[in-house]
Amino acid sequence: MNLSTQYGVLYMEQDKFISGNILYIEDHSIKTLNLETKETLLISGNSTTPGYREGVGEDARFNLPYSIHQRGATDVIILDSKNGCIRTIARETNETKRIAGFCRIPGDVHGNFNVAEIGRPEKIVKVDADVLAFNDVTSKSIRMLNLRTEDISTLVKLQEFVYGLTKKPNSDNLFLSISGGLGRVNVCSGEVVYLTQGTYNEYAPLKDGQLSRAIFSSRPETLYFIDEYTMFIAQFESHILCVANFESEYVSSICDDSARGHFTMSSGDIETCQLRHPNSLLAIPSLNIIIIGFLDTIGYMEILGLHSYLPATSSRCKSKTPSYQIIMIGVAVGSTIFIVLLLAVVRCRNRRQPQPASEQTER
Repeated sequence: MNLSTQYGVLYMEQDKFISGNILYIEDHSIKTLNLETKETLLISGNSTTPGYREGVGEDARFNLPYSIHQRGATDVIILDSKNGCIRTIARETNETKRIAGFCRIPGDVHGNFNVAEIGRPEKIVKVDADVLAFNDVTSKSIRMLNLRTEDISTLVKLQEFVYGLTKKPNSDNLFLSISGGLGRVNVCSGEVVYLTQGTYNEYAPLKDGQLSRAIFSSRPETLYFIDEYTMFIAQFESHILCVANFESEYVSSICDDSARGHFTMSSGDIETCQLRHPNSLLAIPSLNIIIIGFLDTIGYMEILGLHSYLPATSSRCKSKTPSYQIIMIGVAVGSTIFIVLLLAVVRCRNRRQPQPASEQTER
């Protein structure tokens, strides 16, 4: 059956407790999905009933849990966004426990877990074995969570809201979206560098091209690196996926549906394919797929190879930008999830060598 959700599939990652499964957030609950059988299992919360309550399994209540970090196979850390706190789930028992922040009492205080206050945490990323970073939308800041010392500190405060957050592989840089633009912050120095024009235009389609000149048509809320040079960007409101390549410093859009009805899913090439509210992303290199969480669906793109997405620099494709094709190849119905299977193929449109960044023309 089709998912009936208010917020969609907000977050996904491979389940460390049940091998081969996907751990994901659906509205106010945390669930696990078996990719082979398409069966889902509730871990904690109730997808249709928000609130705050510690408990076991369905007896627990969350209010818009936004992202997850698995500490080993048995402990799950959850940012309970609208409750303004950080909680855990013990996978052996599915019992929840608050670890930091005072649920339903938002604030902006750093210090030990027992005194720290949190506003609205949304995206959490691993910095090292014991340190996590998360964005606090209310306080316009990026904060650090130290699991070893049980302490919360502020890495940097900004002048505008931080929506998307991810860490570039093999680096000390966090990448973030701020009011529609992209930036990065160094986790050691706290230095912030803005990478794009820093705004979005909801009345105009996305403008592909050089990274510094790219314009997004809605907030790029989900950022996801598939390798150290290539980041996928999901624009939930404008129904677009983008690829930002930091080697060529170029942004390319996939299924740019901002000028059309955009309320259906359909196959086609880059000019005609349609997505419906792409919300979360998860690459599984062993299966050669990227799973996409939508408002009411979980689907996936099967790709020829993750590195095929590298525009301008790929030895396989010498055109200035890659061409994507989304082809619907089947539909399967799980116990609670409607699975749409998508095939993404990268093709070269021409054989010209890429131009230097200063000579590239904008689309």
